[in-house]
Amino acid sequence: KMFCAGGDPKGFQAAQAGAGAITAVGDGTGVPPTGKFIAEHSRSFGGNKQSANHFAKILYDWATLPQFTICLAQGSALGGGFGFLCICDMVVAVKMAKFVLSEVKLGVIPATISPYVISKIGVANAKQIFCTAENIDMNRAKEMGLVQTVVDNAGLFPEVVKDVASKIQQCAPGAVQEAKKTILKVCYQQFSESLISWTAEEYARIRKGEEAHQGMEAMKAKKRPPWMEKTIVV
Repeated sequence: KMFCAGGDPKGFQAAQAGAGAITAVGDGTGVPPTGKFIAEHSRSFGGNKQSANHFAKILYDWATLPQFTICLAQGSALGGGFGFLCICDMVVAVKMAKFVLSEVKLGVIPATISPYVISKIGVANAKQIFCTAENIDMNRAKEMGLVQTVVDNAGLFPEVVKDVASKIQQCAPGAVQEAKKTILKVCYQQFSESLISWTAEEYARIRKGEEAHQGMEAMKAKKRPPWMEKTIVV
């Protein structure tokens, strides 16, 4: 499925389309805010907070989608666009794309997207790009983990998406969803007895499920489990 700027992630959550991959497409045509735009959005703390909360909710809904998400960056990404790259599970970008968080040049900060940016590229990288507002070229973006796959042009996106979808098709859809939930649950927690206990309980819970039963039975019978017979449409 395809998502463009302005799409509603709740629709994807409701669809629960198996282990399908959702593709977010950015066209790189973002326009810098004008003086009028900045003035209108700087008049009241309440208005700014309401707008930020709305955007934060969209980011959270997208970041917690059960499906594996792929962002196709066919142009440069700045500000909120940079944030959308960070909430996707995989980023594919054209080699000429550049990335920047320029908020500090306008006297503001990228607070709303900060949890996702830091999770994606780490604290040290985030400090540098938050505070310097420097342009990030593709080599640096790959190095810091922002971009996973680079293509020469946007015409090669379908090939990459089909390859990823073919891999996901081999996986149990419920297991894919639970794997994402597990990552979100444990990624910022310290090692502890409670965390170890939780992971053991989660494994036991999933192991009792229908998918695990089907997978084990298919392995014993040396045949393909049912989810491998369903083609993911991309």
